[in-house]
Amino acid sequence: MKRLLCLFFCFLNYALHILGQPYQIGKTTITFSDPSRNNRSIPTDIYYPSVQAGNNVTVAGATGTVFPVISSGRYYK
Repeated sequence: MKRLLCLFFCFLNYALHILGQPYQIGKTTITFSDPSRNNRSIPTDIYYPSVQAGNNVTVAGATGTVFPVISSGRYYK
């Protein structure tokens, strides 16, 4: 019985992994400037769900499709 449950959960984990990300990953780079810090340039890489993998490709989903946002940053002196 333990073996059967283990196989079931392994299969479930595999199935969820396969279905978890139906989109490719697109990337674009935008440079912002910070006027309060002598117009310092802030290069920013943005990754998003897309119809094909690559740089500056079309965003996936129909108009109005909503995707979650995750933001991360570093502070350098």
